[in-house]
Amino acid sequence: MFNQLISSNSTTQKQVFKNILLEKWDQRQQRFIQTEIIITITQDKQITYFSDGRVLRTESIQEDFNVQEILANIEQLKHLQWQGGFEQNNKKTGSGQLNGMEMLFKMLVGTTQMDQRKGYGKNQQIIIRTKHRYMKQEYMQMAKKEGLGCIFTMIKRLMVDNTMSKVKDMVNGENQVMDFMRNLKSLMMVNILMVKKLVDGIFSFKIIMRKNLNQCKIIIKYYADYFSGGGLYNERGQGYKNGRSIELSNEFRGTSQITLHGQYKNGKKVGRWDIYWNFYGNNQKIGGGSYDEAGNEIKINGWIELSKEFTEEYKVTYKGEYQNGKQIGKWDVLFCGKKIGGGLYDQNGDGCKTGKWIESSELFSESSQFTYRGEYKNGKKVGRWDIFYFQDLIGGGFYDESGNGCKIGRWTELSDETNNLSAVKYLGDYKNGTKVGRWDIERSLSQKQKIIFSGGGSYDEVGIKFGKWVYFCDDFGCNYGHLNYIYAGEYKGGKKVGSWNVFQRGEKPMQYTVFGCGQYDEAGNECKIGRWIELSNEFRNTSQITFDGQYKNGKKVGRWDIQWHYQRSNKNIGGGLYDESGNECKIGRWIEISDEFDDLSQVTYHGDYRCGKKVGRWDIWYQKNYNNLKNEKIGGGSYDELGNECKTGKWTELNHKFRDTSQITYLGEYKNGKKIGYWETQFEEEQIGGGSYDEEGDTIKIGKWIELHDSFTDTFQTIYEGEFRHGQKVGTWIQKNRGEDHLDFRKVDVKKYDD
Repeated sequence: MFNQLISSNSTTQKQVFKNILLEKWDQRQQRFIQTEIIITITQDKQITYFSDGRVLRTESIQEDFNVQEILANIEQLKHLQWQGGFEQNNKKTGSGQLNGMEMLFKMLVGTTQMDQRKGYGKNQQIIIRTKHRYMKQEYMQMAKKEGLGCIFTMIKRLMVDNTMSKVKDMVNGENQVMDFMRNLKSLMMVNILMVKKLVDGIFSFKIIMRKNLNQCKIIIKYYADYFSGGGLYNERGQGYKNGRSIELSNEFRGTSQITLHGQYKNGKKVGRWDIYWNFYGNNQKIGGGSYDEAGNEIKINGWIELSKEFTEEYKVTYKGEYQNGKQIGKWDVLFCGKKIGGGLYDQNGDGCKTGKWIESSELFSESSQFTYRGEYKNGKKVGRWDIFYFQDLIGGGFYDESGNGCKIGRWTELSDETNNLSAVKYLGDYKNGTKVGRWDIERSLSQKQKIIFSGGGSYDEVGIKFGKWVYFCDDFGCNYGHLNYIYAGEYKGGKKVGSWNVFQRGEKPMQYTVFGCGQYDEAGNECKIGRWIELSNEFRNTSQITFDGQYKNGKKVGRWDIQWHYQRSNKNIGGGLYDESGNECKIGRWIEISDEFDDLSQVTYHGDYRCGKKVGRWDIWYQKNYNNLKNEKIGGGSYDELGNECKTGKWTELNHKFRDTSQITYLGEYKNGKKIGYWETQFEEEQIGGGSYDEEGDTIKIGKWIELHDSFTDTFQTIYEGEFRHGQKVGTWIQKNRGEDHLDFRKVDVKKYDD
């Protein structure tokens, strides 16, 4: 159908191919969400992709284009393009490559063919999907400027610091280490994806990578501390898994440490597989079911499965029957084990929903209990569907009766973030599944209170935004604080043009003041020009950071200031210069803020850039937020002068969670960017731990160490004493605790590791 549209000689200027679902990274929720795109094709063979009325990408259609080349992720649509050549008939030639994170990904993940030989099967398909899912053009450009070395140095150091070698010993063979690496690398790509709007020059790229790598520690720590399973490959050299295995779920993350426990036979899951949730060290069985014994990896009989968003807050599960790998009959939707919905799958074994259903929202929780109630026909929603908040009807609309699953007519939709404290509604019309005409946005402080915000704008007949729009800021992570900030400006053909402002809500309803502003070019390139005041992507109530400076042809140039808006006053806390050539290259003296900067963690970094690279001395300063204490220099060290951004010599560094209640620092030496020798750990300038790294520069822990619990604070003081051998914990490790007002630690637990 799609290729027919391309080759059509129709005289219409635009044709539309709708209902393509892609994934979009939600910065606030820190997860991927599904969104629909619209594709338009013009007579001169230009294809344009739109999402929520905004242009994502425009390109020429090649002769051999087909629907499979519609990229599977919104970020790809914005930034990826073919880098090979084209013949005269516009067919692709040469090896070609995607312009993005391809090179970095290959270095991280390796080749598909090798993993297929090892028999990873279905898991490998996930890797392939990841490969095409998270690559982005600008990251590759940053990697070229930055050099890949520092990134992989961080990865290597992270692995060693968290006893990577112990993982290998504990999981009975290479296979689980490879599974571990696969999950870690997938997480790496997710975290790289977060960088796009956080980037503020090269420094921020490294800092963000370092910050997000801390999330990878969760996986490493999980394997090192809790893994007791494994699974062996057969001895015939075929690379098939056999025996007992413990695997991470595809959605494994810090708030959802889900593992799968069961048996492999010749590389296929067989028999009983249980689902476990590690909740603060307590492994609980929360689901599972059976696969057939014939080795087809087909689910059979009763299963309890977890929602994709399962966490401590969103504990939604699904309970029902499988037959030959397809869901059949009655399935229940459960929250904390209590039934909240469900419905029927057909008995034909097609896995199609049928009849009346009650479904939960993706983020169903104690405070946000949304359900959707309506009818399925042949797996498609039809007729009236209502949206309930607890037991109150608050929205809904109609799907077409032809079974296309298209929304039609008037709809009232709810934001995923609506809860008992704040309700956000979107009201407007659908035409064949596409938003058209005027759409209003309303916010109230609860479901039944009066409206405190009213905004919205218009879509044309093919769902493209135009004219004046007013809506909530949706591209920085500040929990529900983003609802207090409003974007206002004009769209033309799905592109922002002219003046755009960010408004902050005042103390009274419908009272807003300008908080940020800037100008886009009128040509429809969405190119920033002139002076801008931008909100930081970590903007939140306790960290109201803005950046003030000039754009030239969409690039930062000249002086940019960093301002903190705190207790109704504005304070200039940092900034520096970008080059005037339009490379967005930092130069000269800079004062930068930490990623965690807020009222309880006022940390800044002071030093010099040369051609976008840190050089020479960089100092770390900290402003305590009590008793009017002055800004104090509490750390720092030197980078090499060659522009490699390699740390060298003595350094005092801060723990990634450094703040008023957790003032942890590390003192030691770097050589060629690697930690060597003795490193001391201090808490509020008192030595409280530490140990040695090898002198070869491999950043491997050796000998006696005292380590701090990752959540060490004033009121939670726990340390661990023991020995490392070649980066691996060995022998007896002693856990000690002390109270906030005590000087001495006391022994509370002992853990044994293999020698």
